[in-house]
Amino acid sequence: MICSYGLRCSFYTVCEEQKCQEEVFPLSMNYVDRFLSICPIRKSQLQLLGTACLLLASKLREPSPLSAEVLVFYTDNSITLDDLWRWEQLVVSKLKWELSAVTPGDFLLHILRRLPVDPRALDFLMVRRHAQTFIALSAREYKFSMYTPSMIAAASVAAALHGLDWTGKSGYGLAGLLDELTRITAIEQDYLQGCLEQIEEMVAQARGSGHQVATAGSASAPQRPLGDQNTSQEKILEHEKAGTPTDVRDVHF
Repeated sequence: MICSYGLRCSFYTVCEEQKCQEEVFPLSMNYVDRFLSICPIRKSQLQLLGTACLLLASKLREPSPLSAEVLVFYTDNSITLDDLWRWEQLVVSKLKWELSAVTPGDFLLHILRRLPVDPRALDFLMVRRHAQTFIALSAREYKFSMYTPSMIAAASVAAALHGLDWTGKSGYGLAGLLDELTRITAIEQDYLQGCLEQIEEMVAQARGSGHQVATAGSASAPQRPLGDQNTSQEKILEHEKAGTPTDVRDVHF
């Protein structure tokens, strides 16, 4: 079973509204895909699975994780806290508690620092933001699950630099950039080129269908996908943070 594009977009928007760390959404979709690869479920259970995975990912990557009650609110109370807690336990059980998965965002800085890019000639922060946007968008598309995290990261960096015209201004050209990325990552250039083309096609389709692609500097306000559209953000904050099975208060190494 494949988690639907629409549902992935919904959870992506929740992460944007709640200002989650960039790694939370890709990590939650990693959990979803891995769970579905070993445990078939009914279509009606997809939202519950995605919500549980989003809760787990936020706990792993956020200093202040999303609360279970906020996530239940986003589902328009179509699930209960007990449902969410049971599915949280089910997910970690099926994944054998292997939750520290590597995501494309983990490779970004390593790749950028090894490229022959002059920080004085290009805004590294802008490149990183654009690349992170492409990574998040690729996590919404199931077809990118065939690519490794390092490949998606390298292709996203290529798409960001090419989109900002670094390839033209530097004289490297796109072919030269792909050569450098192949040298850095040891990824075969044909695969890297294919992933880059998929990213560019995805962005073109998003723009062609009227969906706004939120890159660096975008000030768009996303719509709430799962909850009551007329309910104010303050109502979410009324809920107290709920304790859940994987809450970790103190970690001692």
